[in-house]
Amino acid sequence: RYVEPFRSFLTSEFKKSRIPLPRDSRDFFSENNTIGIHFRMGDYLKQKWEKRLGILNPDVEIEEARRILAEKPAFEDAKIVGFSNSKLLLPFDLNLTTNRSSVPLDLAIFKMMTNCDYLVCGNSSFSLWAEYLSGPDRPNSMPARYQASSDDISTQVHTNKTEAFPVTFIAASEAMKLVDRSDKRGQRRNTMQRLRGKPGTRRRRQRPFSNESNT
Repeated sequence: RYVEPFRSFLTSEFKKSRIPLPRDSRDFFSENNTIGIHFRMGDYLKQKWEKRLGILNPDVEIEEARRILAEKPAFEDAKIVGFSNSKLLLPFDLNLTTNRSSVPLDLAIFKMMTNCDYLVCGNSSFSLWAEYLSGPDRPNSMPARYQASSDDISTQVHTNKTEAFPVTFIAASEAMKLVDRSDKRGQRRNTMQRLRGKPGTRRRRQRPFSNESNT
């Protein structure tokens, strides 16, 4: 409710911002109908966050995506894109992993999340802001319960396009079974090379909100 009066301004500034995307990623989102699913892992696997916020069971988010595929004709042929801050062992059409040490990479992945035609949000502000900045017309689903430590039902409904899905939480030990812990450094290096355009070249860091148009 605090930022709602400024929503049109924030959305407009975000759309004007120049956030570079790899060409193959731009092509993927422009050529396909997509359903994005955000899985918040990473820091949530630490004990203090596991108990307070909770790790949303990936199965409930995947089930919500399956429901959308089955019940909404506009998305019956959609590609599934998984977003997370851990590299997950899940068989989606595209998997994207953020890395807190790389601002350009995280912004690019955030931009791709806003480009999804439907977004299944996790219990994380990262996907909630992606939903918010994508505009009021993009349909989305949000967890009915936001924190494991609270019985309150989430009321984070930003538009009449929002649907809520029932949730369960899992232990960090169960979540770790879905995480691929191999060669994270190599994965980040290869992704950054694609963002820069050429291996070994450096690109000047972009401001999150500049006045240049995104191409």
